[in-house]
Parts: sequence; C-alpha cells; structure tokens
Amino acid sequence: MKTKRWRVILAVVAVFVLGATLFGFWFHAHGARAVAAYQRQLVAAGEKLTVDELLPPPVPPAENGVTVFRQATASWRTASGVLATNPPLPMRMVKAGKAQVGWAQPVVRGDSSGGGSESTNSWEDVEAAIALNEPAFELLGQLIDHPSLDFQLDYRGGFAAIAFVHLTELKRATQTLTAATLCDLHRGDCNSAARRIRTSLALLKGDSNERIIISQLVRIARAHIAAPATWEFLQAPGINEAQLATLQHDWSELEFLHSAEGSLAMERVMFQQMFDSMRQSSAVFRQQITVFGPAAASGSWFQRFSSAAVLKTKESLWRAALSYPDQLRGLKGQQALIEGIRKAEREHCFAGAFEQQNQQLTGLGLTPRNEDSESWLAKLDELDFASFSKTAVLSLERFIHRVYSAEATRQIVVAAIALKRFQLRHGALPASLAELVPDLVPEVPRDPMDGQPLRYRLKEDGSFLLYSIGDDGHDDGGDGSSTQNYLSFTWQRGRDLVWPQPATAEEVQKYFESKKK
Repeated sequence: MKTKRWRVILAVVAVFVLGATLFGFWFHAHGARAVAAYQRQLVAAGEKLTVDELLPPPVPPAENGVTVFRQATASWRTASGVLATNPPLPMRMVKAGKAQVGWAQPVVRGDSSGGGSESTNSWEDVEAAIALNEPAFELLGQLIDHPSLDFQLDYRGGFAAIAFVHLTELKRATQTLTAATLCDLHRGDCNSAARRIRTSLALLKGDSNERIIISQLVRIARAHIAAPATWEFLQAPGINEAQLATLQHDWSELEFLHSAEGSLAMERVMFQQMFDSMRQSSAVFRQQITVFGPAAASGSWFQRFSSAAVLKTKESLWRAALSYPDQLRGLKGQQALIEGIRKAEREHCFAGAFEQQNQQLTGLGLTPRNEDSESWLAKLDELDFASFSKTAVLSLERFIHRVYSAEATRQIVVAAIALKRFQLRHGALPASLAELVPDLVPEVPRDPMDGQPLRYRLKEDGSFLLYSIGDDGHDDGGDGSSTQNYLSFTWQRGRDLVWPQPATAEEVQKYFESKKK
C-alpha cells in the first residue's frame, strides 16, 4: 500500500511539474508573440525600430568640425587653477527674480552652495587663466560659421559601445567660454563677449543630431549655461543692436524638440537590444540589475552565496515569465513619450502633450513606486526587477520636462534680446510683446507650456517681468521663488520660470551677509 501511495504522489507531482513547465513555455511564447505583434503594429504605422533607420545624416568630412574641436580641447588648461575651482559665476540668484551681475562685481566670488567656505579671486587671476586658453578659443570660434559636429558614435554597438568623453569636453568648453565672457564684459570688450556666446551657441547647434538621451541632456545643461552668459551680456552698457541681432538669430536657430524625438526613438531601439541581451546572457542581466537597483551584496561567503542564489532565482523567473510582458509595457510607454513630444512639436506647446502622455502612462501602470506599491512584485526587493521598463520610461518622462525647460529658456532669451533691441531703438521698453512684431521678431514669443504669449509686463520701477508659467501649467503671477523653500541657484526652478532682473548693490550685499550666518 505504501509503495502504491508513493507512486500516486510521484505521479501527481510529475503531472504538476509537467503542467507548470508547459504553462511556463506557453506563457513565455505568448509574451514573445505579443511583443512581436506590437512591433509589427509600430512598423506598419511608420515607426522606425532599427538603428540603421535612425542613424543621423552623416556629416561630410570637409564640414565636420570635430577635428577643430578636438584640437581646441587638447590645449585646454582648465583642469586645475581658478577656472576649475573658482570661475566667475553668471546670473547668481540672490533673491527670487533677482540676480547678481557677475562681471560688475569688484572680485570673483566662488560658489559655496555646497557648504564650503566662500573663496575670492581677482579678475586679474581669472584673466590670466583665460589668456592661457585663447588659442583654444580661436579654434572654437571657427565653428560659428560651420556648426556641424559628428563624433562618429557607435550606435550599432548599443549603450556599452558609446564613449561619452566628448560630452564632458563640450560642457567644459561652454563653462570656460562663459567665464571668458564675464571677463570680457568686466573690461568692456563687448565684441569679444558676443563672440564667446556665439561660439557656445554654435557648439549647441553642432551636436543637435546626436541621438542619445544623455547627449541631449548635456545639450540642455549647456543651454542653461549659455542663457546666463547672455543675460550678463544684456546688462552691459556698451552693447549695440548689431551684436544683439546676431545673438538673437543664433538663439532662434536652436531647437530641442526634434532632437529629443530622435533620441527617444534611438533609445527605444537600444532598450529592445538590452532586453534581448539580458535574456541571452546572465552576465548582462547581472550588469543591468545593478544599474537599475542596488549593488551586489558583500559580506561573508554565506551572505554572498545567498545573494547570488536569490539573484539567480530572480533571473530565471524574469527570463521565463516576466521579461516579455515588461518589454511590451516598456515599448508602449516609450511610444507614449514619442507621441507626446510629437504632439508638442505640432502644437508648439507642452500642455496637451503632458496630459496625453500622463494618461497613457497611468493606463500602463507606469507611475512612481509610491502610487502602485501594492503590487506583490514591487515588494520582493528595493528593485522592482519585474519592471526594468518602469525605471527607464519614468526617467525618459523626466527628460521631456527638461526639454520643455530648454525650449522655454530659448523663447525667453529670444524675447529678452528683442526687448533690449527695442529699448536701444526707442529709449524705452515696449508696453507689450506685440510691439516687437514684425521689426524685431516675426511673431510674439510663445510660452511653450500653453502656447500663449510669454507673460510680460512693465513694472513701476522701469524694469519688466518676463516669464513662462512652468511645467505645472499654473500661472503663479511671475513667482520666481523656489518650490523647495530655499533660494535656488538656477532661475528655472521657481514656481514660474522668471527671467531675472539685475539685483541692486544692497540686495547683493544682503545675500552675502546672509550666507555668513
């Protein structure tokens, strides 16, 4: 009887294991078919899902400015010294809506926002450091008339094959050009200052076709460096309309939305390649799980063994049952973002795009962890290994908000330059932005959030208020104060994106006195 009972138990277990195995194979195959079907649907709708289809147009060698750029950066002398430790800072915010005019200060003050002590240098120290880089500036200036930079990125090799050293050099070039701009303005050389800013803008235009999210994020960061340099230029007494017209033209020619669309599409292709690689290679799976979540455990051999066993179990579960559903959700989430940026391009505003993409992402369950933490899968670990796509898509969603801030900055800078040109022509500021049309701008500068004209009004003290309502879509009346209850160093982090007015000497003094307390 006991033998017969064990045979029955073994038979039941065998049937259960066989059934579970067959179901696993069916579930895995069903997921793979669903991903393939959705990919076919995207292709039929005109989407490009291969690297070769998305490669940026090649730049002819004779027009590629990379050789000139590398010659310039090879001679940089900014790794140490004053330009690395204490460069002059443009548009330092001293209160909401007010910024210090950096070039007008008697000394160069460092940034102690990180908690360090306030350091100062003389302008002569900075000028000497800038002079060492003049050969590099001369080379970079050649790019103003030929702003094409093709760094020959290996898109076919995926994320791991792309070296991003040039991004560091591009950002350093913009920072150093900005420091040189302030030095020029301090000694009254507005022609040289205008050329420095134009060089920064040429670099921004030159690599606009790079189709990687990190490249576009660094471009946006560089635009946020060039904008304060332009603000400093607008405060200088010796500028003329010819200089302003050229800068306005260069800012007007920058674009961020189409570049963002191309990088989102390429990111989607590489994301699919990553999923395929993770299914084929345990090493790639382990590499990616440390990218998306906590690092591997350390400690005793038993702790390391236990951690490795848990990780292998997760890998097996992910590969067998979770990878294709997660990949499908990621594909749909990325498509929602791409459609959102296209909608913003068509409508010249982000409000409808943000609303549409938020609805679609919520429908896919791609919301922050604290909004859907009841999922049992989310509770298995700090890393929701069942949803690599969630981490990726939400980071890309934040990227689109960065694109909005870059486009808002561009529109505001163009409007501010046009206002200065009007003031030089007429001796006074206009009562409305409509007065700038058509002599100074072809149409009234728009707020990229809602498509309405940028908010502008004259103030009783002779200054003006110019702002975008911000990515929350709410007009706070030009409130430039930070939402985090502290003075933000960056003017775009206010409730509204307010173009700062120059602070008075008293306001600057009060700011630095408060930092001593």
